Amino acid sequence: MADNFGLRIGVEGEKEFKKALAEINQSFKVLGSEMNLVASQFDRQDKSVEAITARNRVLNKEIDTQKQKIGTLEQALANATASFGENDRRTQQWQIQLNNARAALNDMEKELDENNRALEEAGDHLDEAGDQADDFGDSLEESADKADDAGNRFEKLGGIAKTIGAVVAAAVVAIGAAAISAGVGLVKLGDEYNQAVNQISASTGATGAELEALGETARRVYTNNFGDSLEDVAEGISAVQKTTGLMDEELQKATESGFALRDTFGYDLQESARTANALMKNFGLSAEEAYNIIAVGAQNGADQNGDLLDTLNEYSAQYAALGLSADEFVSGLISGSEAGVFSIDKVGDAVKEFNLRVIDGSNTTTEAFQALGMDADAMAARFAAGGDSAREAFFEVVNALDSMDDPIAKNTAAVNLFGTQFEDLQSNVLPVLASMEDGAGKTYDALSQINQIKYNDLDSAIEGTKRSIQGVFLPLASEMSAGITDVFSTLSNEINAANGDFEQIGVAIGNAIEGVSNVILEKMPMFLELGLNIVTSIGGAILDNLPVLIESATNIVLTLLNALVSALPQLSEGAL
Repeated sequence: MADNFGLRIGVEGEKEFKKALAEINQSFKVLGSEMNLVASQFDRQDKSVEAITARNRVLNKEIDTQKQKIGTLEQALANATASFGENDRRTQQWQIQLNNARAALNDMEKELDENNRALEEAGDHLDEAGDQADDFGDSLEESADKADDAGNRFEKLGGIAKTIGAVVAAAVVAIGAAAISAGVGLVKLGDEYNQAVNQISASTGATGAELEALGETARRVYTNNFGDSLEDVAEGISAVQKTTGLMDEELQKATESGFALRDTFGYDLQESARTANALMKNFGLSAEEAYNIIAVGAQNGADQNGDLLDTLNEYSAQYAALGLSADEFVSGLISGSEAGVFSIDKVGDAVKEFNLRVIDGSNTTTEAFQALGMDADAMAARFAAGGDSAREAFFEVVNALDSMDDPIAKNTAAVNLFGTQFEDLQSNVLPVLASMEDGAGKTYDALSQINQIKYNDLDSAIEGTKRSIQGVFLPLASEMSAGITDVFSTLSNEINAANGDFEQIGVAIGNAIEGVSNVILEKMPMFLELGLNIVTSIGGAILDNLPVLIESATNIVLTLLNALVSALPQLSEGAL
C-alpha cells in the first residue's frame, strides 16, 4: 500500500498518505475486534499457554500492521519535508505521528517478548516438574524403608490412639459448627440478593419476567467482582437501566463499565450512563464501545477540567451531524487538551456553532465561504446531506481556513463560521479540528486495560473468587431465604392473631420451626450437589496444574516426610 505513491508530492501526496493511513487504521479496528474475541475466551488473569498463544497470534498481526504504518509515515514525512520544508507545521505533524507509531511498536514488541518468555518458562516448569516427580517417587521409596525399620515401635502406641480419638471427636464438633455458620451465611447471602432485587423493582418499576432478568444481570455483575456489594450493584443497575433502557448482556456490560469508570476516575454511574447513552444514540455504538470512548478520553487528559462527560453528552449530536465518528470526536478533545485549550467544552461549542451556521444561508456565512473560494450554496448542500459528504466538506473548510495567510481575513472568516468561540480559542482550534481527520481508529480497548490493571491485586483476586463461589449458590440461597422469610411472616401474623394466648403462640412457634426445617431439608440436597461439583472442579484444576503444584510442593513434602520418618523412633519412645 505504502509503495504505490509514485512521485506525487505536495498537497496531493498528503491526501494519498492520509488515505493509506485510514486504511491501515481500519485494519487495526479489525485486529482490535480479534483481540477482544480472544479476551472473551479467557479470564482476565489467564496466563495459560493456550491463552498466551492466542494473544500472540493477534499481536504478531498487529506488529506487522504497525510496521506497515511506520513505513507509510516515513514516506509521508519525506514527502512533506521535500514539499514544505522541515519547519512547516504539516511536516512536524507527520514527525509526531511517526514518533508515536514507533513508540507503539516498541510497546507491542515488549509485550510479545514478555509473552514469549512466559511460554518458555512454562515449558521449563513442566520439564522440572517431571524431574521432581521422579525424585519424589525415589524419596517415597526411601521413606518406606525407614518406616519398616521403625515398625516394631508402633506396638506400644495404643495410648496415643486414644488421645487422637478425642481430638478427632472435637474436630467433628468443629466441622458441625462450621457447617451451621456456612448455612447461616448462605441464608444471609440469599436475603441480601432478595433485598437487591426488591431495590431494583422499586427503582425501575420492573416486575415479572423483566425483574427476573434484571436480577440475573445483577447476579452476573456481582460475581464478576464489580460493585462494592449486592446493594451497590442493584443501585448501579437501576441507574444504568433507567438511563439507557438496556437489558441483559448489554446492560451487564454497561453496568460493569460504569463501575470500572467510577472506581478509576470517580465518575457517577448515572452521569457516565447518560453520556454513553448519547454516544450510542448519535453514533450507533454498542454500550461497550460508548463507555470505551469515555475511558480513552479520561486516560488521555481530556477531562482535566472535569467537563469530559458533559462535553461528550452535549455535543455528540453535532459531531454526528457533520459525519464525524465518535473516535474523531474524542481524539479532537484529546488534541484540544494537549494544545492547551483551557476548556474542551469550548471546542465542542465551536463545532456546534459551525454546524448551525454552514447551512443557515446568512450573509456572513456566504462571505466566509467566498473568502475561502467556495460556493456557499454548494457547501450548504454538502453539509445538509450529512455523512461522508458533510465530513469531507468539514475538513476542506478547516484546512482551507488554517492555510489562509492573511491573519485578519482568516479571523473574519473563522468568526463568521465558528462564532465567538473562535475568538475564545483563537487559531489553536484549527489544527485541533484538522487533527480529527487522523483520529479515526485511534481509540483502543481502554476498559480492558483498566480492568486488567485496576483489579490485578491479591485482595481483588480473593474477593473475585469468593463472589464466583457465592454466585453458584446464589439462586438456591435466594429461594431458601425467601422460603424462611415466608415462614417468619406467617409466624408474625399468627402471634398477632393469638392475642396473648400462649398456647396458640407455642403452636405457631412450633409450626415455624418445622417450616424452617422443611425449607432447609428441601434445598439441602441441591446445596450438597453444588458443593460436590465445586470440589470436583477444584480437583480437576489441581490435575490440570499438577506440574506447577508438584514444583511448588515437592521440596516441602520431602522435607516434612523425611523429618517425620527420622523422628519415628523418638516419637514412639516418648509415647511409652
